[in-house]
Amino acid sequence: MLLTGISKVSLKDDHLFAVLDENGESPRVFRAELGFYLSDTRYLSHWEMTVNGERLVSLSRELRGQGNTCVFSMTNRDIPSLDGRTRIQRDSLLIRRVLTLHRDQLFEHLELTNYDVIDHELEIEQSFDTSFDDIFEVRGVNRLQRGKLLAPVADGNLVTFAYEGLDGKTRRTFVEGIGPRRTVDLFGDSAEFSSRVLVPGKGRSDVKTLVSFDREPNHDVLNEHVGAITVSEHLKAVDAHGVDAYLGELKLASDNPFFERCMRNARVDIEMLTSFEAEQRLVYPYAGIPWFSAPFGRDGLITAYQLLPFYPKLAAGVLDYCFRSIGTKVDAFTDEEPGKVFHELRRGEMANLREIPYIPYYGSIDSTPLALILLGEYVAWTDDYAKAREWWPAVKRAVEWLDKWGDSDGDGFLEYAKRSPTGLDNQGWKDSHNSIMGDDGVLAEPPIQLCEVQAYAYRARLSVARLARRMGDAAFAGELEARAAELKRSFRK
Repeated sequence: MLLTGISKVSLKDDHLFAVLDENGESPRVFRAELGFYLSDTRYLSHWEMTVNGERLVSLSRELRGQGNTCVFSMTNRDIPSLDGRTRIQRDSLLIRRVLTLHRDQLFEHLELTNYDVIDHELEIEQSFDTSFDDIFEVRGVNRLQRGKLLAPVADGNLVTFAYEGLDGKTRRTFVEGIGPRRTVDLFGDSAEFSSRVLVPGKGRSDVKTLVSFDREPNHDVLNEHVGAITVSEHLKAVDAHGVDAYLGELKLASDNPFFERCMRNARVDIEMLTSFEAEQRLVYPYAGIPWFSAPFGRDGLITAYQLLPFYPKLAAGVLDYCFRSIGTKVDAFTDEEPGKVFHELRRGEMANLREIPYIPYYGSIDSTPLALILLGEYVAWTDDYAKAREWWPAVKRAVEWLDKWGDSDGDGFLEYAKRSPTGLDNQGWKDSHNSIMGDDGVLAEPPIQLCEVQAYAYRARLSVARLARRMGDAAFAGELEARAAELKRSFRK
């Protein structure tokens, strides 16, 4: 289910991302896709706050860092005082809520400023819960069975949620109040923090919360101890950390401030979507938030191609990932074939149980030729022949896929027809089930040959042929050039 009609904010850092409303919350009344996600699982679905029992009024929000931080500025309605005899007039308070995602943790920093001349005692209530939904459940897939959701456990200022998955993995969310002791209430599967805070007239106070996933909270965030820093120090650390992004600093100089601002925003978007794959020790651009925050073959390859002049390291990561995971066998459930480059990889419970085929899934007709095209361009820009030689066995298998598995009927053109019962009907860039049709509106019947894919195959063979000649394999280069010329003649005919 996709929530419409409200303003939403997306944050991401590495594998953790969030989709929140304009106050930085995931209210129980909305739910839908709002929440905090890690590795294709929603680890925190309800995240809400009130002040003296009332919700706050949104004023503004500002993204900071590499898209991993947002400052939500809010104020109060006319709300009752805790003594029940007076009221706090509207707009007396400024609440800055800073949410930072960093190394798969969430740090919430509330700064409460009182513009009144008298002191105000406030009760901050923070409620949260989760059911550890797989992202495909959030998207609307009904499951016949789920694992066991354990009751939350409180230990001082720390609340722990846990879920024993059917895949044998126990997933945990830890929510910790930083600083003075808070009142903790547990209500079935949910929990609530209550904090009494005295905000002096013309003064300010802080409330801090740390949330971690699958490991207990680490109080050092952005190289700062969260218990000691102010909001201004917090934001300074966020901006300083942004320079040390995975892809390295990009310096562009222009006399056009509008151009520079556009490039800066584009750079932040790309770096926000890029994740570090620890197992392979490489970086990969994820496809998009919320549903596609995962490695995709086609999306990663085209993104890396377009960014080659600025971030060649990204292309190296994408190619490394694609060639390491290249198909080795025939598997109808995942549409895998020897030498085929993957389409999509998921890491949630449903993927682990093979309830969905994205483990990875190989249903893409164009990922393989696009990988070969990117390889040629990457070496042309970088002269990195050492990497080309390292990838060469996988490259040859990919070329063989073009000739054999990708052209199952032997007519010289690449075609697709899914075998996976839950795979994609269409496997080009327009991959919705009803995207390919004739001019009469009748849906195309597989096997389907897409015209642009034949162009990819043509260029892929020529790209690899140029590399083969430079690497001393003239015979292989000649074969590829002959196949490309034959494809060109057939296509024109």
